[in-house]
Amino acid sequence: MTIKPGAGGTESQDWASILLRMYLRWAERRGMTASVLDETPGEEAGIKSATIQFSGENAYGLLAGETGVHRLVRISPFDQAARRHTSFASVFVIPEIDDRIEINIRPRTCAWTRSDRWQRRANVNKVETAVRITHIRPTSSLDARPA
Repeated sequence: MTIKPGAGGTESQDWASILLRMYLRWAERRGMTASVLDETPGEEAGIKSATIQFSGENAYGLLAGETGVHRLVRISPFDQAARRHTSFASVFVIPEIDDRIEINIRPRTCAWTRSDRWQRRANVNKVETAVRITHIRPTSSLDARPA
């Protein structure tokens, strides 16, 4: 997981550090191990970025929904006028891929098709190309990828 503050300086950096602390405590309560791989502190308060690795039962599955931009609206402790501030921080969750996994695709169990679609609109040429792989036996599942 990577946490980065949005625009807003100290206020957003503080919000990013609050998120970091929240995720570390969440992992501790769930019995997971969370190790901070990299953390860059902010000038006044908070963090500029942090990278955390979570290990435990279904860690990625539980955290995948946290990817996105998180918003906090509060009376700023850093503003002398005590105005309301909106702070943003982005969270990006990436699974760790095991390189030892081998995937063997037998060509005789798959149907490969390639599709090209041309469109002309308003003097703009657009080309869409895709490769479709259909697994004939046993699942009949379809996977389409842009070429």
